[in-house]
Amino acid sequence: MTHVKTWDIRLDLTEPDTGGSQARVTLDTGTNTLHGEGRAEAAEGRGVEEIQDELAVGRALLDLGNQLGAIGAADSAG
Repeated sequence: MTHVKTWDIRLDLTEPDTGGSQARVTLDTGTNTLHGEGRAEAAEGRGVEEIQDELAVGRALLDLGNQLGAIGAADSAG
């Protein structure tokens, strides 16, 4: 029988007064809660809000992925 686990992810996207985009992703596994963060400056997205958001979210998800990879590696090393 297949066992299904559900992990909850929340993504908050803000636009600081300084411009650009700030993303914070929260992963709740039921036993751990991790946070990833990413930012994009206005100049990186050539002033296009959607591009800034994409860069910030992508960086936040990469941050979270790196944390998960490090935790998994540490746990498997025992």
